Amino acid sequence: MAGLVDLWTAVIRAALKLPVDPGEPPDLMRLGLYEARVDVCATDGSTLDVTPNDKRLPPAKGVKLKAGIPGAVATVQAGAVVLLGWERGDPGSPYCVPCWSSGATVVKLVLNAQAIYLGGESGADKICRKSDFDSHTHAAGTLSAPGGGGAVTGATAGAVAITGTSITQAK
Repeated sequence: MAGLVDLWTAVIRAALKLPVDPGEPPDLMRLGLYEARVDVCATDGSTLDVTPNDKRLPPAKGVKLKAGIPGAVATVQAGAVVLLGWERGDPGSPYCVPCWSSGATVVKLVLNAQAIYLGGESGADKICRKSDFDSHTHAAGTLSAPGGGGAVTGATAGAVAITGTSITQAK
C-alpha cells in the first residue's frame, strides 16, 4: 500500500511541477515579479513576447498582459518594461503587468467604460456632452456621451485622437 501512496504522491508532485523530493522547497523564483523588456506586443494588446532582465529566466512568448484597469487594453511598442509573474507560481501560467518606465510608448489604449473624465469628475469638462449629439451625425467609438448618447470621433483631447465608425444619434 505504501508503494501506491508514494506513486500517487509522485504523480501529484509532477503535475504541480514540484520537486520530486517532498523535503525540497518549490521554485520560489516564480512567486516574484521580474522586470522584462517587451520584444513584441500582439496587435490586440492581449499578449506579449518578453525577455526578463534576470538572466536566470528564459524569454517567454504569448504572455497574457493584464493592463491593470478592468476593461482596459494597451498595445505598447517593443522596448517597454513590464513586470513578469506567474499565477500561483505555476510556470505554465505567466502574465505581465505594466511597469511603464520613462520612454515607454503606448501605441493604442482602449478604455471600455461607461464614462471617462479628464482632470477629475468634479468640475471637469466632459470629453463629449449629450447636446453634442442632438442634431448631428457622429461616430461610435470607445467614449460614450453622458446620459446614454452616442460617442465621438475625429476629436482630440490634448494630443490624443478619438476615433470610431459613423452612426446617427437617435432622438
